[in-house]
Amino acid sequence: MILAVNTAPRVALCPSDIDIIMVNGNGATDVTWEIPEFRHPVTDEVVPSVCSQNPPANFTRGRSTVQCMAYLYGSSQTAVCEFTVTVERKLRLEFILKRFADQFLCYKALINPNISTWVF
Repeated sequence: MILAVNTAPRVALCPSDIDIIMVNGNGATDVTWEIPEFRHPVTDEVVPSVCSQNPPANFTRGRSTVQCMAYLYGSSQTAVCEFTVTVERKLRLEFILKRFADQFLCYKALINPNISTWVF
């Protein structure tokens, strides 16, 4: 029986893009995710893979790409799982002002529900 000739593994699990917001952070944080999973196209067995980074990994502010790859022995075809990790830094004051603004708008809407937009 021929199992697979020049066939790529199947990507069974690939994480979605990850967005992290640090509050008053130092510019780097540890991020974790589910390890991508690749399967044999015929036997459905798990296929070994390698990734550019493994969880938990430390990311600085900005956008980074994590790439994982798997291939079947004797095949030139590869399967790739790729996702981005975006780390942003917000000051605690921004969160406090946002929360206050949301509460203020809710209060104003209760007083006068006919006004749809408030600018302050």
